[in-house]
Formats: sequence, structure tokens, C-alpha cells
Amino acid sequence: MKTYLQLEDGSLFEGTAFGYKGKDVVGELTYNTSMVGQQELITDPAYYGQLLVFTYPLIGTYGFNLTDEQSPDIQLKGVICREKIDHPNNFRYEINIDNYLNYHKIPGICGIDTRALSRYLLDHHSFRGIITRKPKTESELKTLLDDMDLSHGVFDVTCQEKIYYPGKGKDVAVWDFGLRKSLIDYLKARDCSITQYPAQTSFEKILDAKHDLLILSSGPGNPTMVQDIISDIEQILGKIDLVGIGLGAQMLARALGCGIKFLPGHKGSQPIMDLKTKKIYHSHQNYQYGLIDEKPIEPSFINLLDQTTAAFKAKDYRAWGFLFQAEEDPYHGECNFVLDERIGE
Repeated sequence: MKTYLQLEDGSLFEGTAFGYKGKDVVGELTYNTSMVGQQELITDPAYYGQLLVFTYPLIGTYGFNLTDEQSPDIQLKGVICREKIDHPNNFRYEINIDNYLNYHKIPGICGIDTRALSRYLLDHHSFRGIITRKPKTESELKTLLDDMDLSHGVFDVTCQEKIYYPGKGKDVAVWDFGLRKSLIDYLKARDCSITQYPAQTSFEKILDAKHDLLILSSGPGNPTMVQDIISDIEQILGKIDLVGIGLGAQMLARALGCGIKFLPGHKGSQPIMDLKTKKIYHSHQNYQYGLIDEKPIEPSFINLLDQTTAAFKAKDYRAWGFLFQAEEDPYHGECNFVLDERIGE
């Protein structure tokens, strides 16, 4: 079935529909350059409300399963790719991408030159669009895009009640702003006692529980749109060991007094350097807001592609932030040691 990707500036890309074909969807376009981990990306709550562009030309080669999902619900709006594979080959394969997206009612469009599209997005900053079976007029498109509201993403993807996972190790609280399941898996693998709190939980309730460590999880959206949570984080600085990941690190930096700027290009595999040891690591990144006015913090890792801060610390406030996915793999992640250092203290 012929379908279209239409951007807010009127640009039109023709492709073929796959996945769920029963609706048009509007969203904020973003891209990822990773070659693997497609199911993990599609189910990452950080993609709430977005149309995800895969720049790698083949997706679905090894299929999907029910184990690698990062959340029980898919929060993105649509998938855009060059070519999909309908007959995967992998011993863990349970369902192909077409049927997986159809089951979750997520539309997809293939046949798009996604590498050219990603360059277009970077050059033109046209980051909203629609996957549609019929191109819209300028006024129709404007109305649909103006009705799009992503400001409550954190509260839409967080858990609805406190969840406890027993363990004999460190007592860790996780403030859930849209966490990836891999974070819980990482903590379970280290036998931590885990309490997962919804985003709307008061900071007093978390402090009163007297946990050893509080992790501010990753999640979707612009960190400047969750000022109430940032104000709560300000109230707990120095009162408990704090670790921020992704959005959590951005909010932590804001609470410490840093500024935020739009930062395209941090979507996928990125090299980072430990400023203390000068060692270089392979990291997985999924953020588009970087830090400015960094006097309150001390950078600990930098991105080697653009020299921006990838991780920081503020020891006077017992706080550490990692903009990359520090818990990428519970057992074999190359950057797991940065969290291990905090869990082991």
C-alpha cells in the first residue's frame, strides 16, 4: 500500500506502508544510527510521541521477541525505514517487525532513503511530520501538528504505583521518568533492593524512605518542560547520593544550575572519553539536549565527535550524571562500570 511521510515544511516522501495500516499518525521526527537493538529502540519510552527514523538500511533481520522489550507498551508513533525484512533468521526470533508493529497498532513506512532523510532533518530542522495514506493540504497539516502535545510525556510513560523488587544488596530508589527495563535488569543482576517510584511521587516521600542511592531515570522530552520535577530535585541535592541517566542527568544538571541547548546528532553509537584515564569507550546515546553554563559541574566524560559533556559529577552535592545509556546491557555493557562504581560505594 502506498503511503507518505509529510514534513511540517511540506516536504513529501513516498513509500510503502507496513505494520498497522489503519490510521495516520503525527509525531516529532528523530533518528537513530544503530545497526542493532531495533526492538529495544522501538520500545524505549524515551521515544514517546516520535516518528523514529532508522538510518541503517535493513531492519528486522533477526526478528523480535517478548524478552527484549524495554517497556510493556510502545510509546513512539511510527517507524520509518529503508527496507524491512519479513523472514528473520535468529534462534530467539518469535515475530517479525511487520506483525509486531501491527499487533501494537504502530504504522510504519519503508522505501524511504533514511540516510538522506536524516541529513535533511539536520539541515532544515524540520522535526515534525505525519505518516499518511493521503497527503494533507498546508492548513490540514498545520492543524494536525498544532494539536500535537508532548509536554506530559514523562507522566504518560511512568509507572502508576510504587513497585518493589527485593534484593540483599544496596537499597536503591529509582525515580521513574520513563525508564528502560534494562535499568531494572542491571540492578537485579547486582542483587540490589529496588524501589521504583512514579514520576509524580513527592521528594519528601523518597527521602523519608532513607535509601542508599536515588537514580533519576531516562525518559522522553525536553528537560525544560518538567520544571516542577527539577525543583523537587533541587530540594534533595546533598541529602542522598544521586545518579541521573539520560533525561534524569539533564534534569539533575538543570537543578545544579546548568543550562540546556538543542544538540542534534546524539542518536546511536558514539565514542566517549574518560577525562581522568583518557580511555575511550563505545556508548549508546539517545538525547538531543546538551549542557551549557557548566560551572556548577565537573565534566567526567566527553563526546569525541563534538567535545560536548557526556557525563559529569558534582561531588559537593553527591551527584553524578550520565547522558549516555549507562545501563545498556546488565552483564556485558562496555560502560556499566560507571554505575558499578556508584553501586559499589
